Amino acid sequence: MEFLKKHYEKIALAVVSLMMIATALTLASRLGLEEAELPDIKKNRSAAKPLDTNELMQISTLLKNPPAWRTNDGPRPFIPDVWKWNGKDMFLADEPPPPPPDAVRDPADELEWWAASRTFPMKFMSVASEVGTNKVFAINLPGAGTKFVKIGDPPIRQLIYGTMEEFIVLRYEEKKVEWFNPAIGAKAVADVSTLTLQRKSAAVTKEIPLVIGKQVLESEPVARYQSSATGEQSAELKQGSKFNYKGKTYQLLRLDTSQAILIFKDVQTQKEYKKRPRVVQKF
Repeated sequence: MEFLKKHYEKIALAVVSLMMIATALTLASRLGLEEAELPDIKKNRSAAKPLDTNELMQISTLLKNPPAWRTNDGPRPFIPDVWKWNGKDMFLADEPPPPPPDAVRDPADELEWWAASRTFPMKFMSVASEVGTNKVFAINLPGAGTKFVKIGDPPIRQLIYGTMEEFIVLRYEEKKVEWFNPAIGAKAVADVSTLTLQRKSAAVTKEIPLVIGKQVLESEPVARYQSSATGEQSAELKQGSKFNYKGKTYQLLRLDTSQAILIFKDVQTQKEYKKRPRVVQKF
């Protein structure tokens, strides 16, 4: 007993060590580490299962025949744009391929256009009064509102584009025309009555016919071009005028400043060009 008391700690440590060794041997036996066999690589194995391609086939089918997409108007087919490749550029199949950078341009494509046209600032609005034979007419004046005038009134003095001018009411012609209106599918009547003014500017006197409700042009529109290739500038051209550029003759067919449309043609080939000019008041 005396021996156990003196060596108690050593005996306890030995017992714990023996228990840990026994536990390790038991685990090794259960895991098969004592006599584990290496796999035989020469032994035949079963063939791999084939890959399921059904999902890939479904995706391919959807790409070739995409389902219709729906809008508020109902289902519609999806029609992708068809593109082409010419070895250098991509372009839509229904459009011509882009020209090479060094391609020869048509001379008319080099012209940039300007058009000048001033509207007459006065506008005949209505017949304000028809009492008796001396009618009263309403005319809109720039910056002065509406003025009521009669035939034979004193001259109207008005500043027009920086110049003081005088106007006298000369005559009034009542006129209405009948025309077919496709919007309503029936005939309609349009008022084209005209109030003629006598315009006096400096030493120039001329008549200005104003159609009721219409804005008239002060002068016939004119156009000019400038070449982006040579810098050449033209003189003022009216509708119908002919001009020469790079050895070719062209003719100005249409000049509409209200819609900013200009059309001219190559007299030799009869090829027409449609341009959108920059509209200014005057050159």
